[in-house]
Amino acid sequence: MEKLMKLLFFIALLTLSSSVFATDMPTTRSLSGTGIAKDAVIINQVDASAFPKVSIFATVLKDGEPLKGLTAENFRVREDEVDQEPINVVPKLTPLSVVVALDTSGSMKKALPKAREAAKRFIDTLTAEDEALVLSFARSVTVASNFTKDKSQTKASIDTTVARGDTALFDALYRSVEVLKNKPGRKAVILLGDGVDDDGYGKQLSRKSIPDVLSLAKEVNVPIFTIGLGAEIDEDNLMGVADQTGAVYYNAPAADELQALYDGIGKQLFGQYNIYYTSNLPGDGSAHRIQLGHDEQVSIKEYISPAPAGQRKAVAAKTPSSKSIVAAAEAAPVPPSPEDPFGTPITGGKSFADAVQITPGTLYHIAVAELDESKQEALLDKDQFFWFDAKDGQLMQAFVSTLSESNIGYHQLFDAGRNPLVNGQTSSGEWQPNEISWMVPKDRGDRFYYAVKPKDSDLSFTVALTNFFDGESGTDAGNEEATAVDLVPGSTIGGYFHHFGDNEDWYVIDSKANTETEVRVRPSIKNGVDIHLYDQNGTYHGHVHSPNDGALTIAKVTPPEDGYLVVKIITYDGNGLYGFGAYNLSAGSGDVKSPRQPQMPKGAQFPSLRQ
Repeated sequence: MEKLMKLLFFIALLTLSSSVFATDMPTTRSLSGTGIAKDAVIINQVDASAFPKVSIFATVLKDGEPLKGLTAENFRVREDEVDQEPINVVPKLTPLSVVVALDTSGSMKKALPKAREAAKRFIDTLTAEDEALVLSFARSVTVASNFTKDKSQTKASIDTTVARGDTALFDALYRSVEVLKNKPGRKAVILLGDGVDDDGYGKQLSRKSIPDVLSLAKEVNVPIFTIGLGAEIDEDNLMGVADQTGAVYYNAPAADELQALYDGIGKQLFGQYNIYYTSNLPGDGSAHRIQLGHDEQVSIKEYISPAPAGQRKAVAAKTPSSKSIVAAAEAAPVPPSPEDPFGTPITGGKSFADAVQITPGTLYHIAVAELDESKQEALLDKDQFFWFDAKDGQLMQAFVSTLSESNIGYHQLFDAGRNPLVNGQTSSGEWQPNEISWMVPKDRGDRFYYAVKPKDSDLSFTVALTNFFDGESGTDAGNEEATAVDLVPGSTIGGYFHHFGDNEDWYVIDSKANTETEVRVRPSIKNGVDIHLYDQNGTYHGHVHSPNDGALTIAKVTPPEDGYLVVKIITYDGNGLYGFGAYNLSAGSGDVKSPRQPQMPKGAQFPSLRQ
């Protein structure tokens, strides 16, 4: 009944619209539970990378099939309610980068063979210039292959998938979008799932949420086609993600229907129109609304115009860099001003639910002594809750200090799930700050909470973030291939190890058959590091150990076939595989330059709080 009501609502909207843009409420599409919109225009993607040129990749469906042969005269484009002219239709599509994400949880055991065959047939429809990446997900998310144009390699990766475990559906959606973040041009995600996000005990397994997925998909600008297999699926979220990202949701009651659905998605992707126009708007980083109309159908999608170069957000470097170390973005606390030597006055929430946002690097002041007695009782010896965001590879440092000479109070850091991470409490005397620190590991970047409990006096605190990003990636290089950072041959990058469980960093570099690939590492760690090399088949090619701080370490391998190498950098302190410090790394074939001695990022320093 709910699906029927959605369809009737869609028909009513079409009836009310006498022309494409006749009113202030444009017609929008509404998909049925099967995801097959018989007649629709769908903006799949908006590419503004060459702004003011704006390219729209769109599909026009007629009786459920892509409609071919349309020209610029058949479309109408509005940007922020202003008609755009001229518009152009490009006769040939640009190459496609596509992620094929397969549910490999235990419930997929019977259906997985047919799912593999359907996915492989889709791979066969790609052109020679298209590239694909295979991702599988169960209790965790695994990137089964790197992006490649080699269809045989991609299909071989599909064949390696095995069904077992629970379902981290939201993490899989998020990761599928994330791997496309630095891919230019046309792109898409095709995700097959047969259940809900579940840890086996009825609770969400994923760390990410649907709002996280939609936020990243908007930033990356990628359509997410979703297929729900069976009856016990998270249809609302799968349908919502597809609809809100410019794609289509399909339901397959049985595995036998998967082939037809993959074929249908392929027809849409390869039946897209590339429509472009020149925007008259400034490139200022603002969001703009595009309406694309054909006949009585309208599709709406937002895009963000690129900001001037000085305002661009930092992204993972994918081109050779001349830097010898990773630049650490320092967010050290600002010193108190003469007008307010204790920081910005603030009061926190009473619980996680009403926590107050704080800005890392800002000094805050809980002014207990200035309040009347009743308000003091409401604050003293009670937790006050705050929140802030931090990324993978950032060191969080929280500092607290008080006027009291006897008791500094109590403070604690929590993760997004409200689990305690670290706490501190001292009685070292007036204005002696107590520090607690925690490094955000791979795939743990999220919202964090900070709780502080004033005891018997005014209290000042600050939270600082220091970047320990690896490989100029804007994140931490994880300790598995799925989270490895790409190495650009010929570039020099830097990385870090710390005392919080980060003792391995993994990188991936493309390699050529019968061509020597060389990796050079110079550590700033007491007893050096180990370099381990593997190829794309998991074949181990040995390791090299650097004996001490500053010693150049060179590892070499000549693979027998084209592919990639996995480079593991592991710390070593003489007693175990743990160390603390920085390293610089350069890699490639031919004349590889030796990296310079690295430096650690400048840590956050707590300012003097004395008057």
